[in-house]
This record gives sequence, C-alpha cells and structure tokens, in this order.
Amino acid sequence: MADVLVEVWSDVLCPWCYIGSRNLATARDRSEHDVTVVWRAFQLDPGLGTEGVTNRERLVSKFGGEANYEAATDRVRAAGAAVGIDFDPSSTLAANTLRAHQLAAIAADEGKADPVVAGLFSAQFELGRNVADPVTLTEVATAAALDDPRGAVEAVLADERLAGVRADIADAAELGIRGIPTFVAERRVGVSGAVPPATLMDLFDRAVG
Repeated sequence: MADVLVEVWSDVLCPWCYIGSRNLATARDRSEHDVTVVWRAFQLDPGLGTEGVTNRERLVSKFGGEANYEAATDRVRAAGAAVGIDFDPSSTLAANTLRAHQLAAIAADEGKADPVVAGLFSAQFELGRNVADPVTLTEVATAAALDDPRGAVEAVLADERLAGVRADIADAAELGIRGIPTFVAERRVGVSGAVPPATLMDLFDRAVG
C-alpha cells in the first residue's frame, strides 16, 4: 500500500464532474492505496452572476439548439443513473460557483471537503438550488457537519478564500487543464473525463509505480 495524493479539478456546474466524483469514491474504496483527495477549483462559466439563471436556457444556446440539448441531457441522465444520481435538469439553475469553491476550501481545513462537495453537487443537479445562495451554502455546510456552518458561509461572503480559489484556477491553466473533471495523481500523471473506477485505480498505480 502507498499514499497517493489526487487533485481533482472540477466545477459544481459540471454534471460529468458529479459522475466523476462518484467513480472516484468507488475507486478509492476498491484501491489498495491510501488515497487522499484534494478538490481544486475550475470555472466553466465565470461570467455568471450569483442570482442564477435557468440552466436549460444557458445550455440550449451552448449546444446549438433544443435537439442537441435534449441529446446531451439524455446522456447525462443515463450516466448519472448508472452511479445512483437522479439528475433533474428541468429544475437546475446556473450561478457563479466561486462561493461554492470557497466553501469547499473551508471544509477542507476540517477534513470535510468530500461531504461538502457532494452536497453542492446534489444541490445543483438534484435539488435545483442556487449554489451561490447563502441559504443553500448554509444548508450544505450544516449537513456536512462543519464546526460553524454560519461562520463558514460568512467567511465565504467576505471572500476570505477567494485568493486560494483563484490560485487553483490559475494552476489549471498552467497545467494545461481545459476539460473537467481532471484527476492528477502526485502531480505526475493525470486523466480527464468521468472515467470509470478501474481507470482511476490504474491512475493511482501509475502515480506510485
């Protein structure tokens, strides 16, 4: 058994990142290695505001029409169902994710980044919540049992972790990361996409081989 550090660049707005997070959890459970995960920030749509817009409207434009949007949504639903995610695109809002990334960074200090990231993904894709809304952030922080959920959200609203989040985004650019999720093990090897658990387990092996 070896210790393996895996950095994951992802964004709460990315459904494939949610699927990838489930595959990562499975890979960690099955691996003989002791895998430590660090969640890194990436923004798919940094131009969004905190008030949130209907994700359907945003993606119909991005994908070039209703038919392309529906096809992409069907693929996401099928892939999500395979790992136990009940995607509900019809209720999904899209908002700026800087606050969500800051909350995950605060949670990491307490060793609770995993439940916060999972809670943010669920809020985004299953509950149709605005992940920039302080109420949503407080609910996620509370469910993840942060020591001081309200204090954590106050720190987020004061942008106390914004510099670290922006550093993650800059690191992604420096490493040439353009698609997410991207998994980087020991800063030696990496793989992009919502790859299956077996691929991630191979990544762990290659990082320490």
